[in-house]
Amino acid sequence: MAKMDKPANETFVKKTVEDARTELNGKIENLQKEIGIKHNEVMNKLDSIAGSIEKFDEEQTALSYRVSEHTDQLENHEKRIKKIEKKTLLPPSLSA
Repeated sequence: MAKMDKPANETFVKKTVEDARTELNGKIENLQKEIGIKHNEVMNKLDSIAGSIEKFDEEQTALSYRVSEHTDQLENHEKRIKKIEKKTLLPPSLSA
């Protein structure tokens, strides 16, 4: 009777191990799919953030240029006003 039980036990163990392996493989595949989906979501968000940063950088560059131009223009006006004040003998800018 002990000899009869040994093959039955081996078959049972092999079947149990194979079933466990199949179940684990299925779970691994599901996890891989879920990770792939989450990875895509994260990458899409990062693309959106990167696009926003790039747009912000472009806007900052344009604004910096405008500020520089206005500063130059104000300095030019200041020089011209001082020349006019000297020629007309007006006191230096009263608002300063």
